[in-house]
Amino acid sequence: MASYALPAGALVAAARRDAPALNARLAAAQERLLGAGGDSSGEGGGALQLALCNEACDLDGIACALTYALEVGGDNECAPVLNIGRADLPLRGEAAWLLESIGVDVATLTFADDVDVVALATDARAESSVSVALLDHNSPAAHQEGLAAAVYAVVDHHDDAGRFTAASPRVVAPVGSCATLVAELLLAAADSGGVDHLAGLNGALRLLLLSAVLVDTANLDASVGRATERDAQAATLLCAPFFGEGADGSEDVGEKEEEAAFCAALFGALTEAKYDQSALGVAELLRKDYKQWDAPGGVRVGIAGFGVSLQDAAQKGGLGDAMKAFAVERELDILLVMAAFYEGAAGTSTFRRQLALGWARDGGTADARAVGLLEALEASPELDLADVSEGAGWPPGCRVYDQRNLKATRKKVAPAMLKHFDDLLAAA
Repeated sequence: MASYALPAGALVAAARRDAPALNARLAAAQERLLGAGGDSSGEGGGALQLALCNEACDLDGIACALTYALEVGGDNECAPVLNIGRADLPLRGEAAWLLESIGVDVATLTFADDVDVVALATDARAESSVSVALLDHNSPAAHQEGLAAAVYAVVDHHDDAGRFTAASPRVVAPVGSCATLVAELLLAAADSGGVDHLAGLNGALRLLLLSAVLVDTANLDASVGRATERDAQAATLLCAPFFGEGADGSEDVGEKEEEAAFCAALFGALTEAKYDQSALGVAELLRKDYKQWDAPGGVRVGIAGFGVSLQDAAQKGGLGDAMKAFAVERELDILLVMAAFYEGAAGTSTFRRQLALGWARDGGTADARAVGLLEALEASPELDLADVSEGAGWPPGCRVYDQRNLKATRKKVAPAMLKHFDDLLAAA
């Protein structure tokens, strides 16, 4: 049994109180969406909108897809779609735990293997009856490129690919959490004279958004390098009805301290849930937080991320075989693995990051493309890598690094990787 729990407080109580209403709305949206899978003409009730999160489908993506669909999506009914298979939700530890803890019925959530969103959008495109909002990404995944013509809205905090410039809303900003941008959209509706979606927000959605902001910014810790002033303002606005803030965000010292203590306790529980991956096997760890890219030059690269050390993953057994099977199944040329974890006893633990070349098509470190990529990453001051491969008993062809710049997430590694292959292509 887990040793962590949600902190007591009015916001958690409101989330649990409002969860049944949220479940009912999600069930209705799911029924309409799954019904549209057999009839995408829109004849059953008008145009259909989808709110689709990215393939990582972490807590931020889940919170944003649900909230955008139910509160921002517009006059037409909007259905959230979580962009993973249903069986993969347990791999999103803190998200699965939080949903269960507040009483959100997972059966009412719609996953990517419940409905073929590309087929739905493509079949309906001639009648313009299906439109898609991209949440927590601003360009569809490669295998979902068929959605491009149906994209009508974009809300994201990753590097801007510059697509869908006519989308409305189109909000792509370098904040710590996409949930911050969704909260701002709710506030903007109120400020512009619309329905005050933020003040009347369902308590379960409110807690999901706040939790996403805290997880993505390490509880608004400026030293980690992800939190912005907009994230801090969003957290304050989401807490406001339960900690005495006024409309301008003002509050007395006692209330601010109470809010800070609540957020710290919530973040602590979410962190424990996120990194509690003790029950996951190696194959599940690789699936836990995965993205892939078709890099310039036709090189397909995947990056798998998880929350235990590479040493602990190796001790589970079969790491080399699992990485190979994972890469071959996805037709990868190169598989990188990133580990982010806490090391040491509770209260004195240290946050660490590791990066590894897990597999390459032409034999790991014998693969010229993989070696070139590693050399580029080694040279990157943004990562500050230290090679720790020697004498550690890693699978053949695997190279492992300690990543000393703890601020460099996959969002930093991926652009550096893509730039490397782009430079190679330009020099050819």
